[in-house]
Amino acid sequence: MTIKAIYPPPAGRPRWSSKATIDAGLDYLSWGWREYGRHPIPLARHDGWTYQVVVEGTVHLRLEHAEVPIQDGTMVLVSPECAYGWSGQASNRCKILSWIWRDAPVIPGLGNNEHGWRAISLSPAALRTLGQLNRETRSEATLGGELAAQALGTIRTRMDILLARAPSLDGEDSRFQLAWRWLADHPGELRPVRALSDYLQISPASLQRLFEKRKGISVREAALAIRMQAARQALQNPILSVKEIALQLGYAHAGDFSRAYKSFWGKAPSADRKTG
Repeated sequence: MTIKAIYPPPAGRPRWSSKATIDAGLDYLSWGWREYGRHPIPLARHDGWTYQVVVEGTVHLRLEHAEVPIQDGTMVLVSPECAYGWSGQASNRCKILSWIWRDAPVIPGLGNNEHGWRAISLSPAALRTLGQLNRETRSEATLGGELAAQALGTIRTRMDILLARAPSLDGEDSRFQLAWRWLADHPGELRPVRALSDYLQISPASLQRLFEKRKGISVREAALAIRMQAARQALQNPILSVKEIALQLGYAHAGDFSRAYKSFWGKAPSADRKTG
């Protein structure tokens, strides 16, 4: 069974925990840059609820049976029942904000999730607000006393209200959205199953089931649809030749691209350009 523990970052990385803040319901607070590839956080459970924001960079949320990439601009909310850790590429750094609050979220339903965790996409404004709330938390943590405890409770409520208004994804939905975003960002990837399986750290079979459940199509079908939509948009740019578009989308030969385009849209790229 996974142990309960809070693993601090290496010496010199900013963090805060004291009897006063623990008594006020805040078990742990941290911020700043981390190198989870060089200093990964082992799997563990906590008595409280973890709120971790990835401000910059990409990290991997380690779960008992999977690793999920978490991109910048995302809040990860983890319940006490879910064992988790953090890892990353050896050469990468990320900037984080982190709180571990003792009690469950104050907004009903915010903490309810069968997977024990959820990823919440943050707008730039929400990200800035959470940065300010982390700074306010640090300030109140150093003051201590009854008023500081009340102020920390107010900060927690403000955080929960902000997150309740943001789009939330459960574990499976989060993984699918990450996959779909990756395909949209890489329309030239002609081997999407292998690339996505490596990116999400799941088996090809699990990846296929995820797409069939969420979209009713295979990974290859989804990738082809995204690629062909990108091709149609690129054809509206008169500066780009069909050959250049083909190369951008991963095709070694313009003829291969033209055949794929005609098979998908029912007409050649040149015909779409004339009518675009």
